Amino acid sequence: MPAPDLHRVRQLLFAALELPPADRRAFVDREAAEDLAVRAEILELLTLDSLAEGFLQRSLPSSLGLGPTTRFSLIGLTLNNRYTIESVIAESGFSGCP
Repeated sequence: MPAPDLHRVRQLLFAALELPPADRRAFVDREAAEDLAVRAEILELLTLDSLAEGFLQRSLPSSLGLGPTTRFSLIGLTLNNRYTIESVIAESGFSGCP
């Protein structure tokens, strides 16, 4: 399959994102019917966009159901039975986000 026209992909992707999620696929099918590469690229991007829903909307502790925490209360926490937080090395301006 040839590479998609990225200008067209961008144009249709932004138009699709303005629509309710339930209407997006039909829009893409209709508008990109003649270009399968463009259609495939947009559908993949829309899928990735839906997977990213809510990303960075909550802090890690609240995402893990830990409730309010301080940076030091995370020390010793093991994530995914594999990664243990040993120390705080840096803080961002968003550390107090709910």
